[in-house]
Amino acid sequence: MQGLSSSWCAFPSAAKRHEVAPQFVDDPPQKRINHATKALIDDLLLERISMIGIARVTKVSEPWVQQYVNKKTRRCLVRLR
Repeated sequence: MQGLSSSWCAFPSAAKRHEVAPQFVDDPPQKRINHATKALIDDLLLERISMIGIARVTKVSEPWVQQYVNKKTRRCLVRLR
C-alpha cells in the first residue's frame, strides 16, 4: 500500500478511531421538495407545461420532475385497475 497517507483508512469503523468529524455544508445540493412546490408542479402538469419548463419555474432538477411524473403515472395506473 505504497503512496497512501497514514490517515487513509479502508474501513469506516477504523475512521471513528481517528475522530473524524461529520462534514456539513451551508447550502446542500440536495433539498427536500415541499408540498406547495409539488402542488404547483401538479397544476403545471395539468396545464400541459413541459417538464423542462416546470423544472425551470420551480427550480427543481429535470430528473426529479421526471421521476415525480413517473411515480404519479404509476399511482394513477394502479388506481385504474
